[in-house]
Amino acid sequence: MQSATNPVLWNAGYSTQSQLPGTYHSPLNVPATINPVTGEISFTTIVTPGAGYHSTAVKVTSYKCRQKVAEIIRDIPVIIVSCPPTPSIPPIANTPPLVVFKWSANSPTPIPSPASATVMAGDAVEFYITSTDVQFLPGWLPQTNYLLPSGSQFGTNFASTTAGCKYPPCAVLEHNSFYNATNNWWQGNFGVATRFNWTTDCNHLSQVNACFTKSNTYSFVFKVLDNWCPAPGMNFQTFAVTVIAPPAVDPPELKCAKVMGNGDVLLRWNQPITAAEDTLNS
Repeated sequence: MQSATNPVLWNAGYSTQSQLPGTYHSPLNVPATINPVTGEISFTTIVTPGAGYHSTAVKVTSYKCRQKVAEIIRDIPVIIVSCPPTPSIPPIANTPPLVVFKWSANSPTPIPSPASATVMAGDAVEFYITSTDVQFLPGWLPQTNYLLPSGSQFGTNFASTTAGCKYPPCAVLEHNSFYNATNNWWQGNFGVATRFNWTTDCNHLSQVNACFTKSNTYSFVFKVLDNWCPAPGMNFQTFAVTVIAPPAVDPPELKCAKVMGNGDVLLRWNQPITAAEDTLNS
């Protein structure tokens, strides 16, 4: 703002809703978008024109009982630089690691994006995260990939199922040969991989308390970057898990009642059939 009533004018091609280079600057650009659920900002910029320093801002507003209770504006500087080509024949620009989710380690088919799963409370969720990046550093040294996960439902050091998350049991990641205990991340040449596991329960269901509604969808973010200089290639992928309640069980079917000699009453009934069992037996 130049004053309370005189805002700063935007340069051509920029606006409040378009704070990064878009198609005005190059038809090859992909304008920035923000995911309203995960908050991920995604854009593709062809360096010329577009290189340089860009100041962006994101406003986050919090509501409680339909009343605004908090608001913050977060400034996010974005620096777009021109990187030299990687040592290849022919030389090509560095690209971010390719990151995919799979239901099994050897599956040839990745989970479609945006990756998600809906499970009943009590079910376990398991999938694999793999990155591939077969590019080189100067001197034909292999590029290293680093996997940095985040999410409120991860346990301490991504290893504890009982502590460190908002609603235990917590989600964990396999501490395999890629795991770097010193930095609490995963790293490997030309790529990296690990396995996600989370056993859900009723603590993860949606709950309504007065005017507060607890969400039953949990986002797990996986940031993977290489070590290219001066700017690493970087990829963010999110896996969302929604936990729902199992179907209601019918009441038992009472068969008979018998009064015993000592006054006790003996009841006999048939076990109710769950929806899952009914489906299996049909």
